[in-house]
Amino acid sequence: MKLGLQGVSVVFASGDSGVANRYNSGYNNSCVNSKYGYVDTYGTQFSPSFPVNCPYVLSVGATQLKGHNISDGEVAVAEPDAANHLLDFYSGGGFSEIFPRPSYQDALVGHYLKTYAPKYNSSVYNHKGRGFPDVAAIGRNVTTVYLNKTLGVGGTSASAPIFAALLNLINEERLRANKTTVGFVNPVLYKHPDAFNDITSGSNPGCGTQGFPASKGWDAVTGLGTPNYEKLKKIFLSLP
Repeated sequence: MKLGLQGVSVVFASGDSGVANRYNSGYNNSCVNSKYGYVDTYGTQFSPSFPVNCPYVLSVGATQLKGHNISDGEVAVAEPDAANHLLDFYSGGGFSEIFPRPSYQDALVGHYLKTYAPKYNSSVYNHKGRGFPDVAAIGRNVTTVYLNKTLGVGGTSASAPIFAALLNLINEERLRANKTTVGFVNPVLYKHPDAFNDITSGSNPGCGTQGFPASKGWDAVTGLGTPNYEKLKKIFLSLP
């Protein structure tokens, strides 16, 4: 919150384990009540990631192209590993067990819970918690150049810096217009869902469930969707 007041946006990846979570730095997924502490199929309570469950962080989920072209559209990232399900990659999302839902989320998140969210009971997740992710970006087969080699990488840790880079570009445009940097962007983004490409396909399985489904409007897999930069730039340049 203090960083936001100072003109800084904290952008963080929503995680790669669906509604489960990873313990330590390994690939093992963990649910809150996992019998053995780390294998997601033995637990039923979703495990929200930190710090993306904080309402003062911009949480970024991941999408992938449906086909080979951008015109084919996008779907919530889903990369199951048939040989070892602990290596499955699903866009992280869910609801905080600690932080209540902030007012800027009330309308869109409330609509999702009433209309699209599965009817899991309160022992599975906190229906009144801060929902995440807020937004999404491409997070699978992201073209990356490393040591003069072109690689296709994946993860919400790839989609988060993509969105952060767009905010950087917007900051540069605002500075050229003799305005301040954007600061805490979440409330503005939730007022303008039309500035995003809505993702309505996919889900984020974990903890023995199918997790949450992507849907029209905000959802707990891809948030508001992927950004339309020109629309976002116009919105932020119109602000004081």
